Parts: sequence; C-alpha cells; structure tokens
Amino acid sequence: MTGRIFINYRRGDSQAAAGRLFDRLLSHFARDQLFMDVDAIEPGVDFVQSLDQHVSGCSASIAVIGPDWLKAKNAAGGRRLDDPNDYVRLEIESALKRDIRVIPVLVDGGSVPAPAELPPSIEPLARRNAMEIAHHRFAADCDDLARAIKRPLGIAPEPVPE
Repeated sequence: MTGRIFINYRRGDSQAAAGRLFDRLLSHFARDQLFMDVDAIEPGVDFVQSLDQHVSGCSASIAVIGPDWLKAKNAAGGRRLDDPNDYVRLEIESALKRDIRVIPVLVDGGSVPAPAELPPSIEPLARRNAMEIAHHRFAADCDDLARAIKRPLGIAPEPVPE
C-alpha cells in the first residue's frame, strides 16, 4: 500500500455526500487505503487518539465542506469550529501540521472559508486549491478527484476517459 486517504466531514452538513464520495472512491482505491471514521474505529478505542493516528498515516486528506460546515453550532450555541476539541478541526489541524495534502471538497453549495473565518490553527485550509463535487456530475467529479489524489499517493493516474 502506497498511502492512505483520510475523509474529513461534518455530520449534519455533509455526511451523505461524504458517504457517497467514499463509495465512489472505492472504485479507484483499495478499501484499506480509505479512512472514514464511521466504520473504521472499533468500539472502546479512544476516538481522538485513533483519529490522530489515522491522520498521521495518510498521504492525503479530503475536507468535505458543505453549506453549513463553517456555521455549525454546538449544544451551547457556539460555533463548533471554534472549539479546540471539535473533531473536524482536530483532524484538519493534524493533517496541516504534518504537511499532508489537504484537499477541500465542496459539496451541496459549500465554499472555502476566508482565512479570517477560520481558527488560526486551520487558516492554511483557506489557501488550499479546492475541488467541487456537484450532484449532477458526481461520478465525473469524483473520478477527477481520485486522479488528483493519486500523485501524492505515488500511484500513476489512469488516462482521462474520452
């Protein structure tokens, strides 16, 4: 195995798109090259430690950003991303600290936030070149994303179909 891909997403904002993306990427990558928390962390395992360990073993990370990604609130009414213990933030921080390629993937009208809208520890996310995955061209967009990921994983991409 040449590398792994970590799929970061916010439940309640982009979980359906992230699940669909995961399923589509299985046509390009082996199952053990993809990590998505919902089916990869065993019961009883420390969630934060496991996430950090999985991020550290990745060559690429996909940050799935939907329309409510930035403004999602916690139970107290504060913005989740401002919480230093927010899992989405922790995963992105971990990838950025390790200089792992982080690809913002925009779904359902999501957009890359401006640096000032992000906590300082993840401001570099705003400078990452994003890809959009639209519902009406989902398969083609996912295939383009897979080709873009293959280089940091050390896999020669297949030619673009005509």
